[in-house]
Amino acid sequence: SVTLPDDLLDTDGKLLVRAGTRVNPLDVRPLSRVLVFVDTGDPAQLHWLGRTLSPARPAKLILTGGSPSETAKHLEGRAVYFDQNGELVRALGIHEVPTTVEQEDRHLRLRSFDPEEAP
Repeated sequence: SVTLPDDLLDTDGKLLVRAGTRVNPLDVRPLSRVLVFVDTGDPAQLHWLGRTLSPARPAKLILTGGSPSETAKHLEGRAVYFDQNGELVRALGIHEVPTTVEQEDRHLRLRSFDPEEAP
């Protein structure tokens, strides 16, 4: 949750949320899929990713290292995102990869994995 430091206004200047209000972004916009943070420059993590992905479980791939274009080719064109400057990793408090981020109720659950072990 975050506490708004200033009033939040719409484009017409109408008050949406008063300063000091505590807001959980997951109440406004829940996660639609699992976030998978991985460094595909590490062959073990790339192999782990291939074993982990499932069409039945939608996931958004976010690279912390490796080549987005090479990863997309390896994963047959699947969309791949890159955590520019590590902003998401810092904001979520991720200390190692691969890590998944999922929503559980009004909270985020982070799970780190050993890429050498089966998922």
